[in-house]
Amino acid sequence: MTTTQNTKRPCKQCERVAYLSAVNLCPDCTHEWVLAYSNKTRTKVEAIKLVMRDHGGQATLTQIYNETKKYKKDVDQSEDNWKAGLRGVLYREVRNNKTFKKVHEATYGLI
Repeated sequence: MTTTQNTKRPCKQCERVAYLSAVNLCPDCTHEWVLAYSNKTRTKVEAIKLVMRDHGGQATLTQIYNETKKYKKDVDQSEDNWKAGLRGVLYREVRNNKTFKKVHEATYGLI
């Protein structure tokens, strides 16, 4: 029989004090943790979202280009048009008022 701790501890991601999951994250952070560290193949939207989250909710195109590979392993960086593909995803999501919004020139943020 295992015992569970019923004490509140700070979340290792947002530092909010709560009853934590097995990975020491509060319920609000658990979903994002699974997205960030799971081995599944991510969509471009998920990868861009994680880059923006790393930068406080917004990122420049340069940051997105340079850091998307950290979260989307199947991005072929030798391909000439992979940056255009990332921009296309951003533009589509902004146009459809979905996940991202344009903050400044070449800077995008989470909605």
